[in-house]
Amino acid sequence: MQRIDLRNAERFLGRLRDNEPRTLDPDSDFRLLIREGRGSVMLNASEAAEYGRVLSELEEKAERLGFGRHSVDLFLGDAVFDVLQISGQAGLEFPQRLNRAVSGLGARLRIAPLRHLCYVQVAGLSGSDLPGILGRVRFVTFGESHLRRFRNAMRTHEVSDQQKDLRLTEIRKLRKSRIWGQPCGEVVIAAADYEAAVQQARRVVRDTADVANFVLGNVPFLPPGWLFLPEEGSATRDLVPVLRSDSSAQLAHSRRGPIAPVDLVVALRHRSVRALVRRIQDLLKNARPSKLDQTLLAAVQWAGRASRASVREEAFLLSAIALECVMLPESSSSDVSYRLRIRTAHLLGRDGEYSDVPGHPFRSKPATYSGRKAAG
Repeated sequence: MQRIDLRNAERFLGRLRDNEPRTLDPDSDFRLLIREGRGSVMLNASEAAEYGRVLSELEEKAERLGFGRHSVDLFLGDAVFDVLQISGQAGLEFPQRLNRAVSGLGARLRIAPLRHLCYVQVAGLSGSDLPGILGRVRFVTFGESHLRRFRNAMRTHEVSDQQKDLRLTEIRKLRKSRIWGQPCGEVVIAAADYEAAVQQARRVVRDTADVANFVLGNVPFLPPGWLFLPEEGSATRDLVPVLRSDSSAQLAHSRRGPIAPVDLVVALRHRSVRALVRRIQDLLKNARPSKLDQTLLAAVQWAGRASRASVREEAFLLSAIALECVMLPESSSSDVSYRLRIRTAHLLGRDGEYSDVPGHPFRSKPATYSGRKAAG
């Protein structure tokens, strides 16, 4: 298990003192920590600011180990209680309490991740041809079989009968929730807490939806449609009343967004994208992708987002980013236009002798990148 550097956390905890006066100032940015059975601790403005900095640092590091913000905040707050002269710590000198607090914090951040089976609702799917698999995500329609899975798990979970009844009641409410009967992305996540599992699951499903949208854009004669998470918006009908100078009028109706739900499995099996889908499946399922694989997958995801952008300027910008991912994977920004011209020309099997041809990529791509920078 990977260890987290706790030196900054130890320095922060080491500066706390038992009897330091902490008066409540409503105008200061204090932080109040409360623990049932342990009382409360108020951090003054400077302590609260340092607490926030340490918390942000730990969150960034702990996210890779499968911890959410709430858990890290809880662990650091408990360490504050452990280091101060509070119930349960009487008789221990400060250095002993500090050592115990830091050791306890480290131990909690080394908890082995657990397997979480998550269901993230996905809009834009017809659901008629599900289930289907793309990468790590299995697209399904949430229904009785999934409810039964939750119910059986709750019955074997080792909690009190009262807690078990409460949880079974909540699970039965799924039948009336907005996810019931709707397409979802089913994905397995290794995480230490529920918060981190949900965050990672949403990220994986969204990235997979972007990849799916890229594939859909390459399927001929497919009605415009795409996958998206529900909060990202859905199709809307637009009405624009128009009165013309010749006294005629019209109520102009239009539809913005996806025209029709997507039959994903059918689209993925279309002969025009079979080779593409096989390569994408390999990229998505690879647990240890190479740098090239990561670059290609990032470009596909950006291109997938561009395919469903409703604003042309946004679609252009996202397409330019996808091109940049492939052509300029390095982080260096020096001579960007020159490197973009050379690599685009090389990819197309051309060289500098075509640079004077109007409209040739060797000339046009730097303008594209300049437009991207201006838009950004």
